[in-house]
Amino acid sequence: MSSEFPDDGIFAREFLGVGVAMFRQADGTIAAVRDQCPHRFAPLSRGKCIGDTIECKYHGLRFNGLGECVLNPHGDVIPPNAHIRHFPVEERFGLVWIWMGDPDRADRRKIPDLEFLQQSDYRRTIFNYIFAEYRSDILVDNLVDLSHADYLHVGTFSGGPGEDTQLKVWEEGDAVVAERVQIRAPTPPIAGFLGPYTDSTFLLKWQPGNVLSYSIRMVSSDPALHGEELQQFAHIVTPANHERTHYFMAVTRPLNGRDPPIEARAANQRRVVSEEDGPMLMAVHQQMDGRELMSLNPLVLPTDAASLRIRRVIKRLKKRDSADLVPLS
Repeated sequence: MSSEFPDDGIFAREFLGVGVAMFRQADGTIAAVRDQCPHRFAPLSRGKCIGDTIECKYHGLRFNGLGECVLNPHGDVIPPNAHIRHFPVEERFGLVWIWMGDPDRADRRKIPDLEFLQQSDYRRTIFNYIFAEYRSDILVDNLVDLSHADYLHVGTFSGGPGEDTQLKVWEEGDAVVAERVQIRAPTPPIAGFLGPYTDSTFLLKWQPGNVLSYSIRMVSSDPALHGEELQQFAHIVTPANHERTHYFMAVTRPLNGRDPPIEARAANQRRVVSEEDGPMLMAVHQQMDGRELMSLNPLVLPTDAASLRIRRVIKRLKKRDSADLVPLS
């Protein structure tokens, strides 16, 4: 998230098992390089920024934002192998996007459109971050399974199952979209003003990179009661490594003076994720013991349609791109 980056200093994070050191340059853009000096493999994030370079704290070598060594204080010559990987970065929608593959194949046009998160005089967005001690695929499966809220989140995000539920799932290019319509469900606490029962429409869109955007519309099941509850939010799921996950959340609301404070919504979202989703997903992570879901021959329910389509899309993308993959080290 943009808000995590210091104006002056190095920000370190692991992506896909690779340590990355990031820093703001003089022009305000963010540079990202591998967090490992090629000399004695010291973490560059333990060093300091000098202008648009990082200086290694161990022996003083300096590297620019392209990973090129620009200063060798131990001789007049910079060895030809004194360089490190750099990663293209784009800052957009209050988030920092990094491409971990071949820099020549980075395509900023493929960054998902999350314009609805953009801050303005009329809209407020709050971001949250959790370092999750479970795998990213387990988290994505949870986020695209819209049915689990009726059981795991009763009394917080949900009031319970409705009298009728309809689920549609389809693909739009490389994206997977799910629409869940729920009729006459007990009203969750967040929308109590709509009466005891509500009709809801949940629209979810997953895009490659594990970027998920949601919109929820709830209206009273009683025609005599007017009003509606609208919610928009996003989840971005990024593997730190095979076992751990960076989990970014964003909730956004218009500033119309009528809705509850967005700070309360964001705090409630983080609390529910930590106290309700977290323990369950950690238990699933331990039960799966590093194995891929489909290798365990799981029972498949109609509610798993989005998860299965996402796996199909990922398999297709891997096959399409496999000829051009480069190692991360």
